[in-house]
Formats: sequence, C-alpha cells, structure tokens
Amino acid sequence: TMKPFGSDNPRELWKWLEKYEQTTGGDVLAIPHNPNLSNGMMFALQNDFEQGAAFDAKYLATRARWERLVEIGQTKGDSETHPTLSPDDEFADYERWDWGNLDLTEKKTAQMMKTEYVRQALKNGLDLAASGGINPFKLGFVGGSDMHTGLSTNFDDNFFGAFTWMEPSPERAMKVAKGNEELGISYKGWQYASPGPTAVWATENTRGAVFDALERREAYATTGPRIRVRFFGGYSFDDDDLRGRELARSGYQKGVPMGSDLPAATKGQVPSFLVWAVRDPEGANLDRIQII
Repeated sequence: TMKPFGSDNPRELWKWLEKYEQTTGGDVLAIPHNPNLSNGMMFALQNDFEQGAAFDAKYLATRARWERLVEIGQTKGDSETHPTLSPDDEFADYERWDWGNLDLTEKKTAQMMKTEYVRQALKNGLDLAASGGINPFKLGFVGGSDMHTGLSTNFDDNFFGAFTWMEPSPERAMKVAKGNEELGISYKGWQYASPGPTAVWATENTRGAVFDALERREAYATTGPRIRVRFFGGYSFDDDDLRGRELARSGYQKGVPMGSDLPAATKGQVPSFLVWAVRDPEGANLDRIQII
C-alpha cells in the first residue's frame, strides 16, 4: 500500500476496487481502519494526498460509494468521539488513544482531533451536503479486534492482550508496547482495549446476506457486550408500534432501518424514531438508551 510498491492515495484503492468488480463480477467494500490513529487525515476536509487540494465532486461521490462503513472501535482505542469534541458526554473518555499516529512518528495535536473522530465526521458530512456538495461521511459502523494472537476475547476479565510477543507474561500489562523517546510519547500493554464485535441485521445467515446488510449499513458495533439494537426512522410511527410484538415489522413497513436515508419530508412532517435494545445476558448494563 505504500510507495514504491503501492500508493497511499485512496483514489488508487478505489480504482482497484472498480477494476475488481468489472473484471470478476464481484462486490467489494473498503472499510477505513482506526481513525483515531490517523492524526486527522481520515476525515480531513481537504485532499491531503494531493497537496491539500479541495475535494471535487467525483472524489466525494467515489468515496461515498466505496467507503460506506468505518471501524468505530477496536483494541487500539475508541474512534467515536473525544472529550475535547464532546465535553458534555460522560462516555467520551472511553478507551482514549490520543497521543500520536499508529507508529508514533508524529505527536497528536488538538487540531487533529476535529477530523479523526466519527461523531464529528458525521456532522462535517452533513455540512458538506448542506452546502450543495456530496456527503462522503455517511457511515455505518463496525467494530473490530485487530488482535494478532488469534484469540478474540471481548471482555476485560478474559482479555489476553493484542500481540504474541506480549503473551504469556505476568508483566505484559506494564511493558512498553511502543514508544518514541524523541517525541516523549509511549503506551503500555494495559492500554490495549478488549475489542468489540460487529452486529449485522441480515435477511439470512449467509455470506451474501451478511455482505448485503453491511453494504446497506444495517450494522452496528459494540464495545464487547452482545447488545441487540434495532433503530428505525419514519414519519408515521405511533405508540402501538412501540408496544407491539412485531416492532421490526412496523419499522420496515412504516420507515427505514439504521443506515438508510429517510425520504424527503412533506411540509409539516417531523421524523420520529423507533428504538429497541436488549442487554447482553452475561450482564452488560443497560439501564437506559442514550441517543446522540
């Protein structure tokens, strides 16, 4: 992916994906990885791979086509938001990795935060669309592990660490995993997070159906607990839909599921949302639903 053997410019990736589909008849997606370690490049508002040029319509449309999902959390921290961006959110401090980029060759600055966290990117995408452009940040969410041990353990009390060189060792938590003495930044083994899974609402348990659900963004991520969530938006939901035994049927019939676009409202219409959640039977807390 890097020069001289490849390219770090996403345009080249998108060209390859296009050629793959044309050549094979296959169907592919690109899912960006670890925005919180991009030092502001993941959701930049200018083309940093082409001397900071302004985005053109083709760039925005092509990105929106191929990059429909983003990895919002994994073992190297949370990419949803940051306390400096969401000071009133009590959960914004969850699993922070805000000291540098992936290989610690560049130290993090406050300015970088604004274009590497997903929640802010969603807002920026709406602004781009409202100004007459195309929204390149209309994203669904997946979770990941990025474990290099072959062991996917989703809970802190059963977490084996991220890399084989750290295991097995009673000192693994306090080992310096990576550091840059010149910049004065480093992190230890204990700062790796237990990873979270991706949940997908598919029509059947097949590879094709799961892929189709990911492509339409009917997916979400958790920080580990297997919480079940359904979310629909529409203009005609009522209390009976919430109390009924077939909430999902009402959701699909009267609205659209997570990841979809609401149809344009007629004059005076205001959207409402139908939300359902079930906690993990292993004991994940779910005493409320926080909607942001």
